[in-house]
Amino acid sequence: MNELKAFISNGQEKIRSTHLDRQAFVYLRQSTPGQILHHRESLLNQEQMADRAKQLGWNPDQVHIIRTDLGQSGREASQRQGFQKLLSEVSLGHVGIIFGYEVSRLSRNNSDWYRLLELTSMFDTLIADYDGIYDLNFFNDRLLLGLKGTMSEAELHLMQLRLEAGRKRQLERGEYRSYLPTGYIRLDDGSVIKDPNERIRYALDLLFAKFREFPSCARLLQYFVDHDIQLPRRQVSGMEKGEILWKPARYNTLYEILTIPTYSGTFVYGRRQSQRGTLTRVRKSHDEWDYIHHNIYPAYITWEEYLANQDKLRANRPVVTPNSLRPVGASREGNALLQGLVFCGKCGQRMATNYKPYGRYSCQTAKRQFGKPVCDIIRASVIDDEVIKSFFEALQPAQLDALSALLQHQDQDYIQLEQQWHYRLQQAQYDAQRTQKQYNAVDPENRLVARELERRWELALKNLQQVEQGLEHFKAQRPVSSIPPKLAEQFRQVCQTLPQIWEQLTPRDKKDLLRSLIAKVILKRIQSDQINIKIVWLSGHFSEHITWVSIHSNQETSQFDQLTKRIYTLWKQGLDDPAIAQQLTEEGFTSARLDHISRYTVQVIRMKNRWLSSSSPKIDTPEGFIKVADLAKRIQISNCWLYKRIRNGQISQSDYIRHPKRGVILIRDEPHIIEKIQKLKLSLT
Repeated sequence: MNELKAFISNGQEKIRSTHLDRQAFVYLRQSTPGQILHHRESLLNQEQMADRAKQLGWNPDQVHIIRTDLGQSGREASQRQGFQKLLSEVSLGHVGIIFGYEVSRLSRNNSDWYRLLELTSMFDTLIADYDGIYDLNFFNDRLLLGLKGTMSEAELHLMQLRLEAGRKRQLERGEYRSYLPTGYIRLDDGSVIKDPNERIRYALDLLFAKFREFPSCARLLQYFVDHDIQLPRRQVSGMEKGEILWKPARYNTLYEILTIPTYSGTFVYGRRQSQRGTLTRVRKSHDEWDYIHHNIYPAYITWEEYLANQDKLRANRPVVTPNSLRPVGASREGNALLQGLVFCGKCGQRMATNYKPYGRYSCQTAKRQFGKPVCDIIRASVIDDEVIKSFFEALQPAQLDALSALLQHQDQDYIQLEQQWHYRLQQAQYDAQRTQKQYNAVDPENRLVARELERRWELALKNLQQVEQGLEHFKAQRPVSSIPPKLAEQFRQVCQTLPQIWEQLTPRDKKDLLRSLIAKVILKRIQSDQINIKIVWLSGHFSEHITWVSIHSNQETSQFDQLTKRIYTLWKQGLDDPAIAQQLTEEGFTSARLDHISRYTVQVIRMKNRWLSSSSPKIDTPEGFIKVADLAKRIQISNCWLYKRIRNGQISQSDYIRHPKRGVILIRDEPHIIEKIQKLKLSLT
């Protein structure tokens, strides 16, 4: 009672009729929903401020209590609707006085607090707390409220420091009570056990076991869907909070379970990091996690298996960076065996795989991002065959021995380079300590020297940080040091039988085998019909091959001019078309769509250049036969039309023969055969 009398007497002279004519607002706030339930006395104390407003002269119908912000933090005003309403009423001139039990109830943020003070000063609004009434037009009141607001924000900061220090101690011991995923139960004494529900444990064990068999979330999901296996999910909110619900498997659910380190019995903290100035939280790699404590919980899998699972998931992701060796994506059922491994030798981007109308590797990046033509489109089967041959050669025992020697040599080089990095780190640490000592020894008043020494110290610290980051990056790229003996022995046994059983394997199995040794394949077209294949092995070694690919026409082949000249030379020597074709094939020539030279190719080039009468003997047509050119002229159709009907069987083999010496086609000059050919012509029209 005495406190109330003092409160009224200290502020009565500041209350004028202009204040009493307006409304009085009592602002209530508690920081968390838990305080509303358990700190009832604090809420009652705040509500009693309404009685003080009535005793100071405001009518009961003029007193309004704002309860909207109960359970809200005072750190920010943007989330407090009640505080925003209060500011709005003040700016409209409707408020004569604002009651808050203490300044911290109104705001814990200086920017929001001074904004309120500015508005109340502008519209002649009083502020009252447990200690008294304040008029912002008086300097002392404004100074006192400013100090109270600053102390309120500082108090919040100190509270957060104490809480953060306590949490940090728990994190260092691994005793912090973090959220437990489905499959774990925390007992009253704080210890954690596996869920006693056997069905839950079995479902999780099955999930991890099947991922060892199907190292892809998509394939794992298909297995769960095919067998109608449900997964347990503990509800964290809503009416069913805390209960276990069994739901059909989903891709996101499987991925989440596989990425939670708790299932390996490990306590971790700091998996995500908030970006400064935003609400976005970014995942960090496990090397960057703040706290890792093993063997804290009962484990479903080992920590090593957890890390291996993350590597598998990363390898199955789509492209992250254009030139990265990984990830290559999960192995799929398509016949293009190098899916995910092929890179364009022209622009360096990963090549896409498609199957229309047949398996092809194409570089679409330039077209998709810049509207330019595609770099290249290459038939997959030609490249796959060449890579498979190299793969079989790499599996030979001699190649495995060479690979092991190469890996050992690379490991020795790595050890030497790592030692150099350690020396560099020691030097950087020494430089940083020396510059710090120099800075600490200088007279602070001698700013000319102190500034320069401070600058040198900062440069030394920056150099130390760069060296430490460089060493971490170097360690992360350590190459494989050797082939495990068990794997090497398996390779030696398989290399003898794998070529024989290769065609019996599924495309997915073939892809997995190729990826066991191959990091990537770079394709570059060096001629219109020649592709350079660069195979980069996991060891870092590479091998190069040049292979022929089919193109549209003979004129586009890289050897067309040489081929034409060679045909002319052989024709002048008196060789016929089959003999010329055989000779050119033996010399290594190829046509546009075949890996050899056919008699038809020789004939087309020879006829186009009209190498006929002067050096070629005339064809003696046997009686009862007619040449294709003569028949075409008779029935007024092209030579090509007749040759096409002969090739596709519409003109049967019994209707024509080949010249015994020249090999050209001669059609029987019989009425029923000529009539049949004429009917084919009529069907064309």
